[in-house]
Amino acid sequence: MEKIKTPYSQIDFDTIVDIGISNAKTVDNKLFGPVYSRFVKKFAIEFEADKLGEKPPEGYEEWNWDQLKEYLKKNLGKYPRGFGALPYAMARTEAYLAGSSGVVRRITVNEMAKAMNIQYKSMTGAQKSPESQNSDIGSGFKQISEKLIAFKVLPPGL
Repeated sequence: MEKIKTPYSQIDFDTIVDIGISNAKTVDNKLFGPVYSRFVKKFAIEFEADKLGEKPPEGYEEWNWDQLKEYLKKNLGKYPRGFGALPYAMARTEAYLAGSSGVVRRITVNEMAKAMNIQYKSMTGAQKSPESQNSDIGSGFKQISEKLIAFKVLPPGL
């Protein structure tokens, strides 16, 4: 399989973090309530602080989403994969609250796919979702890759 070429050298931090935050809010609204968001933020900050070899900032357990995003963003120079804190925190929160039932992953993946389809259509002017035109797994993979590249969230050099 050949490498996928991306017209960028780095994942778009803001987009990928915004997707993670949006997914956490969806799970919060559909399943667990505010306790889910509180633990996701807490675990994400603790994850980032651990990767930095530091203690979490004072008062972090009361931070809002914007404060979390800013904390991850300001540390990109020290830990460039800070966007990984959110998926980690979401998985850890699900395990903590529900014992890893997988429900959260299904909800977030479905909601993320819906939101990305809507945004992709508006970006490209497509009338139909590319998935409805799939004829084989290879073309399906290519269409998904194109979507991820359009959002600048596919890691370069895959």
